[in-house]
Amino acid sequence: PLLPEAFAEVSSANYPDCLERLFVVRAPYLMTALWALLRPLLHPVTAAKVSILGGDYAAALEADGVSLPSGKLPESDELEGWVASTRRLLAAARAEAEAVLSRPR
Repeated sequence: PLLPEAFAEVSSANYPDCLERLFVVRAPYLMTALWALLRPLLHPVTAAKVSILGGDYAAALEADGVSLPSGKLPESDELEGWVASTRRLLAAARAEAEAVLSRPR
């Protein structure tokens, strides 16, 4: 089988339901076209979990029950600070989880 078909087959067989939802936002037209080619290779349940959204993503996310803290994703010039902030939050959460797990029982 072709590589994408083999990948889809292996992931569907070994990692079922690992994905709750996937949103690709600010996707260029090429991504939409690529998704149209790849979607039929995936299991229909998995394919239904993926949404490819363009620049008008906010309304689509809101309709899907997803809320963004500021109502929108950061612009490219804000992204570095947003990523750093997210990394700090994740590191703090990881440290807290490790502290709880390392406590004697």
